[in-house]
Amino acid sequence: MFTIGVTPINQGGSMAEIARYILSITVIDGVNRESVIQYYVKAVDAKAYMAAADTAARNATNLGVLINDVEALTLAGTMKWAISGEFLQDDPRPIADDVLRGNKLLFHLASGGRGLITTIPARDPAAYTQDADSLSIGLAAGDAVATWVTQVNTYVVDAFGNSVVVTGGEIVD
Repeated sequence: MFTIGVTPINQGGSMAEIARYILSITVIDGVNRESVIQYYVKAVDAKAYMAAADTAARNATNLGVLINDVEALTLAGTMKWAISGEFLQDDPRPIADDVLRGNKLLFHLASGGRGLITTIPARDPAAYTQDADSLSIGLAAGDAVATWVTQVNTYVVDAFGNSVVVTGGEIVD
């Protein structure tokens, strides 16, 4: 699985991104407990692994060799691994002390007959329209939430590749 980060919105000042790539190796023991090993890796190595045409080609990359070396060090019968990318702001904007991750926007999504939930922490009250019940969020109000809903409904899929649709939202404290 390769994850691509979303560029944060610059809300003042100049901001650049720092890209980091992570190799996560999960080792599963005899009673199905998972242990995760994570390494920051060079971008060129992460990209080479992802671009390799098949298992043999991936095994021949620097990261393929590292994964196989980890496998040689463990008795665990099952391993899984992922390469992900993340982007950091090198000049993040200052935030007030009352901006708390527990103040969230919670969204209900549907996909393939299953209900899903996602949250966005440290909600910005200017970014959404609160419904009359003081709990629900309007999804088509022409604000930042409406834009986000359009993006999620267009580009996000579930773990099985099925389209996701935002069906509702609420405020969580």
